[in-house]
Amino acid sequence: MDAVGGDALRGAAALVRRPRQIRSSAAPALATELGGSGITRRRDAAVYAELADLVARGGIRPVIHATFPFEEAAAAVAQVATGHATGKTVVTAEGGVGA
Repeated sequence: MDAVGGDALRGAAALVRRPRQIRSSAAPALATELGGSGITRRRDAAVYAELADLVARGGIRPVIHATFPFEEAAAAVAQVATGHATGKTVVTAEGGVGA
């Protein structure tokens, strides 16, 4: 499963025993060229609800690298830009945005 594309996908494809198992949301055409296929990203409430349910049930466990309060969102973006995160960077909105 690829979400980056380009050279990262090419490099990963070289490690796959069965190229037909390659899937990419970032570079569907390249995935097809390498023997796999592309997938279409869906960003809607149903998808996010399903993901939240999977996390709540322990079906998937997101890896959190760092958490920042909304007021430090610029620092969170700077952290991500370093490229050294070992997981997701989360920005929290205590009490909701605008509270």
